[in-house]
Amino acid sequence: MMPSAFDDAYSQEDRELVYRLMGKQLIPQRWEFVQQVYRKNNIEADFRTYSHIGHGTDLKIGNDLVEFFRKHSH
Repeated sequence: MMPSAFDDAYSQEDRELVYRLMGKQLIPQRWEFVQQVYRKNNIEADFRTYSHIGHGTDLKIGNDLVEFFRKHSH
């Protein structure tokens, strides 16, 4: 997988920092890096990847979010 061709999320300086610290590939490099940071800091999280979706959601994702908030709301 190639790094994203879109550069609107980071300045050139920030992009170089992100690439150096976390890797150029969003998946799997940066995705795995973030999960490791959460684990190392004992932060409870539910990481999921939905292979059938790009930048959007569907009913399955919506239902998973509802269940997540039901489970973690006090």
